[in-house]
Amino acid sequence: MGLRGVVALSSISGAGLAAVVTLPFLSQRQDWPDDFVSASIPPQLTAGLASPPARFSVTNLSDMTVCLVDRGGALTSRSRSFEAGQDCSAVWPGLVQAANWIENGDGTVTLSNGNGEVVLTLGRGHGFSYESLDTDGASLAWLLLP
Repeated sequence: MGLRGVVALSSISGAGLAAVVTLPFLSQRQDWPDDFVSASIPPQLTAGLASPPARFSVTNLSDMTVCLVDRGGALTSRSRSFEAGQDCSAVWPGLVQAANWIENGDGTVTLSNGNGEVVLTLGRGHGFSYESLDTDGASLAWLLLP
């Protein structure tokens, strides 16, 4: 066995020894969390900036009709998706076409359709979560459901 054989044998045995020594540490490390941080904004800073998804009962106090609507996930920093069932057309015409829930920053909420046209404007209510502000004679009460 020449010098090349000794070097090759020591390299192979060194690699084998390294694998045997590090193997127990690698098997333990599988339970550790990943150290890579993929987000540039910590979740604590984004939590609470927008209201969470929710379900509301909408009552037309003039004719005592009721339906359920859903405020969904965030579309932008101020807007969320919105969905009203077909039964809501009896509560307020146009409510079924509303697709966006926009929080205006002054405590009011604008519901708009897919083209951005205003369907209804809401404000914080007395005893209710929201009340309609522009319904021309109808009184709509919005109650957040648990």
